[in-house]
Amino acid sequence: MKENPEKININEGGYFEVLKIAFPLILSTSAMTVQMFVDRVFVMWLDRDAMSAAMMGGILSFVPFSFFLGTVTYASTFVSQYDGAKMRNRIGPAVWQSIYFSIAAGLIMASIALFARPII
Repeated sequence: MKENPEKININEGGYFEVLKIAFPLILSTSAMTVQMFVDRVFVMWLDRDAMSAAMMGGILSFVPFSFFLGTVTYASTFVSQYDGAKMRNRIGPAVWQSIYFSIAAGLIMASIALFARPII
């Protein structure tokens, strides 16, 4: 077996590189989770039934939000693929499709919020 004559940098692309990119995402998600937990504890001090309603309301509101969020973040996959394949002329259309979908999703969520007013 022949050895590759090129020097391989073992420091490149390791766990530290991944952690450096992922740490802000981990931090923001953790902060949101802690905030939701503390909010629920405060509501539980008020009334246990109110806490149950807040939990179900939070979950119910997160379902459509997560669908739209997951669909929009799919654009990052295409941007990464096109950038890696040196097909940079396709990055713009993928990003714009994501922006158009985000605007449409925002309008849909805003219209749903109008009907939620009587529930509150």
